[in-house]
Parts: sequence; structure tokens; C-alpha cells
Amino acid sequence: MKGRKGFGFIGSVVLILCLTVSVLSCTLDNQEDAPKLGVIYGKVNVKESSSNEGVLITARSTDGEYTYTTTSDSEGAFRIEDVYPSTYRVVLSKEGYTDESKVFTVDWDDTVNMKTINLSPLPEMIPCTVKWAGIRVSTYGMRSFGKDNFPDETQMAGFVEKMTSCYEGSEGAYILIVGTMSGDGCGLNFPVAGDYDYIRGSKNDLYDSYLDKFDEMGYSVWLQVEPGNADLITLVTLVMDRYSHHSCVKGFGIDVEWHKPVENSDAGTKLSDKDAKAVLAKIREYNPEYTLFVKHWMRSYLPSRMDGLIYVNDSQQFGSMDEVLTDFSEWARYYAPQPVMFQIGYRADSWLWNTYDNPAKEFGQAIVDECQSGNDVGIIWVDFTLSQVIDKIPTDKNTDSE
Repeated sequence: MKGRKGFGFIGSVVLILCLTVSVLSCTLDNQEDAPKLGVIYGKVNVKESSSNEGVLITARSTDGEYTYTTTSDSEGAFRIEDVYPSTYRVVLSKEGYTDESKVFTVDWDDTVNMKTINLSPLPEMIPCTVKWAGIRVSTYGMRSFGKDNFPDETQMAGFVEKMTSCYEGSEGAYILIVGTMSGDGCGLNFPVAGDYDYIRGSKNDLYDSYLDKFDEMGYSVWLQVEPGNADLITLVTLVMDRYSHHSCVKGFGIDVEWHKPVENSDAGTKLSDKDAKAVLAKIREYNPEYTLFVKHWMRSYLPSRMDGLIYVNDSQQFGSMDEVLTDFSEWARYYAPQPVMFQIGYRADSWLWNTYDNPAKEFGQAIVDECQSGNDVGIIWVDFTLSQVIDKIPTDKNTDSE
């Protein structure tokens, strides 16, 4: 039978060696071409300390998938290698010092230089005071009372009266959301004359009669917007032109989570110091006593500590009560001596706050007791679950909830 002539044993070995060398060569070429993991490095300066060593650096991806830790050396230098591509919150911490956090996005073959970061000694331990107690109000959150059962002016005032009864000496307060995210812009809950990019009005004014009631009650109101891509100064002008005549209005608020939204992210775009100062200056054209609140769950998205600002933390989805206490107390400590507000009561955390007989008081008070940085604090219960907790507050202000 005719057929092809074989290589023989030596020929077969040579062929196998050639093929092996070829495969290894291709593999090495592919490895050289393959993207490499990223690197995060920097330096830390521990103020009023003789050593920059021992600072804990934790890099955790915002989706929770990757976590890396290291510590600084005697020179304060640190380096984290083999970092998978993602957006990371990098926290630097040392006992006795304020934490510092930054947010970075790491790509393939990326080297991120955090440069020099300063850690300052913790301030003197001073208990925080609940200056404001109240509620968050939005068109969508108040649906917790029923789709067609939006609370009226008297009910809304009664909610805050109950909240203040939980915190002796507190002032009644509302975070009143007068502009919600609409597409990639802001939909205001009152009529708007004229055309503006990324801004639209509504047929009727939803909140003017409520503000009349809050004027009567002597409560404090911050008018918040979810700006989207709308111009912030234009929003301030429209909102304040409409409502600044109300004595209850104490300022303006920006939910930075909805400031210039970024695709595939729910964190928004950082509000710069420059923009915050411009907004504060604009609202103070209406009243020099007005304040600006800025809201987020990550400090890195908010402007620096500055007079005239209130820093609102709306963190949620905690894994334990210890996480709750740590998150909010560190927030207060970081922004001290500026005032802060804690927006609490999200459904995701009901397994924690529902363990209390009177969550609006006891859950909030547990947080405040942990804060020892001397700030004025606001406890603001969210409307998403307000209907579940408001009736658990005793009507008689002198009745102990325990």
C-alpha cells in the first residue's frame, strides 16, 4: 500500500521541539503585548508626628469587588501593585488622626500617583449637638404614604413637630426637593417662564402653600435640586426668585450624586470648590445668612471645608451598626467644625433601625452619641420610610420612648 514516508524517531523529536519553541515564542510575544495591571502609589505626611510610618492605606473598588491594603514606610511612601481596572476609593488612616480619602479610576497599564497627602491630628473630643431634626421631602419619596395620598401642609408640619420632640432643643427642618432629575436635566416643581437648557418647569406650584405653613411654624427649609446637567447658578436664580420671600427658607442644597451624571456611574461629578463658592455667593445675594448644603455619601465628591456650607451624608446599605456609627462619626470629624446633616432611614438599612422601638429617635441618637467632634448636627429622616416610623414617636413630648 502506498503512503507518505514517516520522519522516524529523531525527526519526530526535532519536530516536537520546533513546535514547542514556536508555541513558547508566541506565548511570550502575547505576554509582552498583553495589558498589565495598574499601580497606585503616593506619600503621606503625618502632621505633628515624628514618623510617617504605619499609615494604613486601603483601596476598595466602588463596586466592592476588589480590595487592596498596604502601609506607609518610614518615609511615608506607599505602593500598591497589580491593581485590577476599576474605580477605587483610597482611604488613608492612622489612629489618632483624621482619615483622608480619594477616589481614582485605574485602567490597564495605569500608574496612579496620589502625590503627598496630609493627615492631621484629631480634634479635641467634644460631643456633637442636634441642632436640626426633620425630614426629607420629595414627590417620589412621599409615595410611601400611598400613591394618591401625598401629605397635606398640616400633616407635613406635624411630621417635623414629632421629629423635634425626639431631640431636645432641636429646630424643625426640611430638606425640600424642589427640583428632581428629569432625563439629563432638572424638573422644577413650579412654573418656569422662558427656555433654559436642561431645565423645565411644571404646570402648578407644588410647594408654595407648604412653605406658607412652615413660615407659620418657624421651621427651617433648605431648597434642594437634583441638577443633572443644568447650570447651577440658573437653578439658584429660578428657585430663589420663586421662594426666597419665605421666612422659613434658610438656604439652597445640591445633591451631588445627580450633578452632571457620568455614564455607568451613580456618583455624579465632583462639585468643585470654585463652583460651591459661586453658588454660595449667588444665594447670599438673596440673604447674607443663607447657607448651602452639599450632599453625597463620599467626601471626595464634595468641596473642601468652608464657612457657609453644610455637609450632608446620605450613606446607606451598611453591613452592621458599627459601620453606621463609624461612617457618620468620621464624616462629622472630617468636616469639623462645619455643621453636618445625616440623612438616614433608608429601606436598605431597615434591618438595623427597625430593631429600635422608636427608630427616629433611638437610631439617630446612637449616631449622634458616637460623634465627638463638636459639630452642629441635623438628623433628617428620609421620606421613603417615614410612614413606617412617624407613628412610633410618642405624641407627648415629655413621654420617654423607652
